[in-house]
Amino acid sequence: MKKILTILAIWTIFVSCKEGYSVKGSLPGAPEGVKVTLICMDSYPNQALDSTYTKDERFEFQGVVDFPKYCKIVINPTPNNTDNTKLKLCGEFFLDNSCINVSCVYDNLPSIWYESPSKRHHVKIESGPKANDLYLSLIEKNRAYLHKASVLREEYLKTYHVPSLSGVFNTEEGIRIIRELCLYNDSIFNNKVNFIKDNYNSIVSLRVAQEILDVNSKLTITGIDSIVSIFDARFEGTEPMKSLKSTVIAAKKFALGERFKNAEFENEMGEKKQLSDYIKTGEYSFIEFWASWCGPCRGEIPHLKNIHQEYGNNINIVSISIDSDNYAWKKALKEEKMKWTQLCGERSAREYGIRGVPFCVILDKKGNIIGKGIRGAEIDNLLRGLFK
Repeated sequence: MKKILTILAIWTIFVSCKEGYSVKGSLPGAPEGVKVTLICMDSYPNQALDSTYTKDERFEFQGVVDFPKYCKIVINPTPNNTDNTKLKLCGEFFLDNSCINVSCVYDNLPSIWYESPSKRHHVKIESGPKANDLYLSLIEKNRAYLHKASVLREEYLKTYHVPSLSGVFNTEEGIRIIRELCLYNDSIFNNKVNFIKDNYNSIVSLRVAQEILDVNSKLTITGIDSIVSIFDARFEGTEPMKSLKSTVIAAKKFALGERFKNAEFENEMGEKKQLSDYIKTGEYSFIEFWASWCGPCRGEIPHLKNIHQEYGNNINIVSISIDSDNYAWKKALKEEKMKWTQLCGERSAREYGIRGVPFCVILDKKGNIIGKGIRGAEIDNLLRGLFK
């Protein structure tokens, strides 16, 4: 009898692994032959697990995963075009060896880039694995905060961000919105930390930790370590834990309270210089990583000029380009006319831990990090606290 039960157990595992996952999508109104890609978001850069094309307004993925993965489905309406701004999102979910059905009217698909979160509600995940249900429970707990934060972000875009692109800075209104937004973001963060504590033995919590332990986290090294230490030891050595530890390494480079990391860059005269050559003891410093080809970076420059005009006597500004094309960098400098220190170095910036631009790091008078990864009125709010 014992032997029979053992055989049945082995057979059950075999059948489960053999069946694997099945992701079935319905896209009413979709043209034939639109490319659909299943992407794992558990590591950086993201990894494509599979791709297919629409047929009769539908698509399907089948396969096997050794542990749940957090995935998204990306729709490319123009497969022969490299314009990533046209990419659409068809759901984000945890994928394990079970069935999941996703549907959305093709014309209602949201962009993979930021737009009103309400549009993402068009995508319906009709059934899903237990891991996905657990993750959705966290989203539901934060839903009210997420909605209020979304409303404030829309107000911020209209009141502060869009006018700032033309050199009009509604600073007081911007700071008011940012301070209110921070209250909701803090509540969302606390709920995520409590979720990790309550579900320390779930792979879903590793994903949630990824969300709060990136380079933009407002944590010290002690705070980062306290979250990582929560997890069940059985995750040690797994791919999700390896990915989380990679995230942690990058986050610790910019943890609040840490001293800035030195690196070599090139100045406008082509001379090799250490970043430390430009960080002045006894003076606050503002380091802005950017690139000539980055639209949001160029859009942030009018605000940097405003900061330089208002606080230039109190804070030392250093812009560091990650351009690999020296000519493009020099051309942008002539166009933008930034009257503060300019450095460049793609390789050094990557080694420094920069994954995306624009990205700023603000240092106190001792060279320790007191702010990072903030923009617009968030910077105004921090500087207001320092100088006014």
